[in-house]
Amino acid sequence: MSKDSNPFISVVIPNHNNAERLDLCLKSLFNQTLSDHRYEVIVIDNNSTDHSHEIISRYPATLLEYKSKNNPYPVRNYGIRQARGPVIALTDAKCIPAADWLECGLRRLEEGADMVGGRFNIEMSPEQTTAEMTYALIHLVVDPKHYDNTPVALTGNLFAYKSLFEELGYYQEEERSGADVEFSQRVLAAGKKVVYGPEVLASYPAKQKGALLNSAFRDGKSYKNIWLKNHSSFRRWIFGLRAAFPLWPSTVHKLIDQRGQPGFHEKRLQIWWMIWRVRLNHARGILSN
Repeated sequence: MSKDSNPFISVVIPNHNNAERLDLCLKSLFNQTLSDHRYEVIVIDNNSTDHSHEIISRYPATLLEYKSKNNPYPVRNYGIRQARGPVIALTDAKCIPAADWLECGLRRLEEGADMVGGRFNIEMSPEQTTAEMTYALIHLVVDPKHYDNTPVALTGNLFAYKSLFEELGYYQEEERSGADVEFSQRVLAAGKKVVYGPEVLASYPAKQKGALLNSAFRDGKSYKNIWLKNHSSFRRWIFGLRAAFPLWPSTVHKLIDQRGQPGFHEKRLQIWWMIWRVRLNHARGILSN
């Protein structure tokens, strides 16, 4: 397929009860450095009960409804299928893309990538809680050298050609976590080029303790159902028990050196304990029925 030198971009955003952050997301998207005739913004609302619809009505965005089930992956698939553009840009309602987000993501595609994973800036509260610090250290880290040297594109900050989904299939829809990592691996296995774009920047709020631990459990269940589904129960138990082991304190120290901010080292013991709690919940998800 020949690629247009000035392709139209379809920005696809799933939303469920994120009205306040969605407002900030849309405000950023309609103040991009890329000319506004070069892109569309599609918000797919997934059974929201807050005032999301009122927020969306303030912007020249296309509103679609998806009511089948509350899960962002089928919502994204629906939005991608409805998109008019040959280029898909995925973000989340909680994300705030930088002003040059579209321009930078498109440039990476034009340089030869098939899919681009952008960088996340993790927003923390003035208190900088231990949970927030832990989230900043171990989640949404897409730089290949910190991700087993494998490029990955997470759906909160992703650019790809629509033809990639048409050729390789869409996101798995059974799980709420991990399908974007699985799709990245599928793209790489097909011989396509996935690149990391550190200048393709979007901000995302750090999770607090309850949400962080819940997401760790959910991630563990998804890991079991996506990557371990063909393994025996014994192998799943081995993976679960391995996940439950704490990190060495020296490993946490290294993570803080690589990704931390001022104040992280002062809380390194609390961070070590919180990371272990995250790993324990991840293990519980793997070992769950």
